[in-house]
Amino acid sequence: RQTFKFKDLDTGETITKTITPPMNSSGQSYFGLNRISAKNILTKDLKYKPGDYVVNFRRESGDHLLVNRFVYNFRKPKRGEIIVFETKGSKIEAQDQFYIKRLVGLPNETIQINDNRHVVVDGYELTASNHPFEFIYSFNLLGEQKYAQKSQYSGHVNKKKYEEAVRHRNYPYFRTINNYTDGDVKRVIPPNSYFALGDNTMSSSDARTWGHLPGQNIFGTPSFIYWPFFGQPTRIRPDRFGWAFQ
Repeated sequence: RQTFKFKDLDTGETITKTITPPMNSSGQSYFGLNRISAKNILTKDLKYKPGDYVVNFRRESGDHLLVNRFVYNFRKPKRGEIIVFETKGSKIEAQDQFYIKRLVGLPNETIQINDNRHVVVDGYELTASNHPFEFIYSFNLLGEQKYAQKSQYSGHVNKKKYEEAVRHRNYPYFRTINNYTDGDVKRVIPPNSYFALGDNTMSSSDARTWGHLPGQNIFGTPSFIYWPFFGQPTRIRPDRFGWAFQ
């Protein structure tokens, strides 16, 4: 890992980022290899000349979507809904931003994340038979899916199962999970608070890290993705136009 300073040419702001360069032809970071291989590559193969790019990457903005800001004026959020909320006043490190996650736990419920990668609510285990969690729990515990995977539906992982998957797949970094260290941990959601998780929890920062979400921060649910349009195959996710319900 190396720390670089970038200057935003539009605003003049200096941005400091710690990143892991460079990537090999398979899209894996050289620094994610074992220590001996990384040392050999960095000392023998990577020779930079003045003017060479040390890191060259593309920035891609996320989906643009319309948010229904009226629905929660007439009813409370329901389990399984995708919610949009502001981070200001919460325990999320990035303040004054909008986040989007799936609502999993409601006020006064007791939540666990068991070692089978399922959320347990008041002793009841959510499964693929509970709408709309069909995709999230569509994995099995046999073969390759024994371990959770990034950017795939792998259920909801606690800290124990996250670190197990990281070791097995040799991912180059650990994500901090402060809560729900294993399947025995139970936490009660406070009144007027909610429990929100990402669908791909190997790649998500969510309630496992920053805890419960104050109800007043939730202001809507997505209704329509209007950007990117059709016919943009170069984007990482080119075919999401019109989606929101998933």
